[in-house]
Amino acid sequence: TTKSLLINTYKQNSSDDIVFDTVTPYEILSENLDADNLTALIDCLFDNAYKGYDGIIVCHGTDTLQYSSAAAAYCLGFDVCPVVFVSANYPLNNKKTNGHTNFKAAVQFIKSGNRGVFVSYSNDLKTADIHLAHKLFAHREYEHQVFSMGGPVAVFKDGGVEVLKKQSDQCITPFGRVNFAKHPGILNIT
Repeated sequence: TTKSLLINTYKQNSSDDIVFDTVTPYEILSENLDADNLTALIDCLFDNAYKGYDGIIVCHGTDTLQYSSAAAAYCLGFDVCPVVFVSANYPLNNKKTNGHTNFKAAVQFIKSGNRGVFVSYSNDLKTADIHLAHKLFAHREYEHQVFSMGGPVAVFKDGGVEVLKKQSDQCITPFGRVNFAKHPGILNIT
């Protein structure tokens, strides 16, 4: 599975003695994500965010990364262990993938002690930016790059994380657990 490949690759290339627990609330292509999946994700995060973990890494597809991570940020707020969403622009066995870099950056960012919900994403395969999850822009058509309003709060390079901005002034009041409606009666005109 994706998370096993990420964890095994990380452990092979790191001297860290980190213990990873895994849970799978669902498996679905992110473009097929629906209200039930999003509710399951938020419930899973709430069920684990206060168990004493140093952090949580969410493996997520790129198609709806901005929306799921923003939902998590608005539900959890900043008074929570670091929750970092990671994804990949190519399958993990492709040498052009940024998935392993995004995962390493997420682990290192969690070690920095920041709190809240973030997204780790590498636009260039050399570094990875750590963004506030609720500040991401939608992808440009046919591009995989990730950008956020105000830019990244941290950058991963040379194996370490440099925190660029404190997120304390970016605090949001959390909604708590939310059950997302399948058909909320909202018309979307594209």
